[in-house]
Amino acid sequence: MNSILSQVLRKVLEYAGRDNFKAELELAKQKYFNPVGIPGESGNTAELELANFIEWFIFDWPLPGQVQIREKYLREESGSLDAIEMETLKSFAGQNYSVFELKKLKPPMAIVRELVSKQKFKEAYGLPTALREGDFILARLINVNGQYFFSEAFLYIPRNLSKYLWRRAKLVRKQELDRETFLEELKVIAIKAARYPRLKLEELCK
Repeated sequence: MNSILSQVLRKVLEYAGRDNFKAELELAKQKYFNPVGIPGESGNTAELELANFIEWFIFDWPLPGQVQIREKYLREESGSLDAIEMETLKSFAGQNYSVFELKKLKPPMAIVRELVSKQKFKEAYGLPTALREGDFILARLINVNGQYFFSEAFLYIPRNLSKYLWRRAKLVRKQELDRETFLEELKVIAIKAARYPRLKLEELCK
């Protein structure tokens, strides 16, 4: 990930961890993990799941007044940011949380396609080299001054769900399936797949 982007994201994450957000954080955690249950502290996937939850909390969770953590941080802490950090923080408003197919990996760059819009991004940065062409991820892509970076947290979706993913994404394009419902469905599938790697395909998609 771009070093400035990573630095700003860490600052917002630290801000979200302040005591005055504890009640909201607990409410958000119950909402996020409601379909699958809050992970145990010692679970193999706990760190991954919590990282994704925290990012969701700062980008998507509505605080009282329908303001998000990232927006509140911009209002209250902008004086501590330099001009480059400020522009980076403002770019968070244009983030794209969706499901992506990895078309080609040429470290440090990747070519990815977003399934709902079918838009191809020819230069996206920040993905780990452990991923392979044909993999699917539920992730957050951020446009920083015309360059695209994935945030550090993402969820892997089993590639044998390819046909299912494209079929459901087509329903979203045709407005026969709500986009948020689709992404929530994929979050549950991804967490189930990580927690229970031997679970059968039909069980993942229940």
